[in-house]
Amino acid sequence: MDDLPVLAEFGSALAAQHGAYDPRRFQVPSVQEFSSFFGAELANADAVTLIAQEEERIVGYAFLRVEPPSVVDLAEETMWLHDLYIHPAARGRGAGRALLQRVIDLTRQRGGKRLLLKVSPSNAAAARTFEKIGFRATMLEMQLDL
Repeated sequence: MDDLPVLAEFGSALAAQHGAYDPRRFQVPSVQEFSSFFGAELANADAVTLIAQEEERIVGYAFLRVEPPSVVDLAEETMWLHDLYIHPAARGRGAGRALLQRVIDLTRQRGGKRLLLKVSPSNAAAARTFEKIGFRATMLEMQLDL
């Protein structure tokens, strides 16, 4: 796929953003590791990667996957939005909201009953965007460093 280098770069940038929020919690894989990851996921029938473009330039992506029922997460089969990333230069112009709407529409088209995601408490702008669309908080992840 021609978009793979950009996806890997953006995936790495998103990981670096989370790493900056809490370096003790998040590992930051290399661009090459993200390239391998996306290469494999693009062949996965349960995974979808959507691209946001402005003037034929990729400015962001969303990565979501159907996750099987889980007694650990107390969830039935669920669509998980694992990544939503918009390049900083393109933020604030509606690309993220439009991409999120495409994710919601795709989830509905696939018969999904719910869409889950995680957002860092340090990323208040993203949390506000998700809440405005109708997402609600259900769990708070906590970590004890030993």
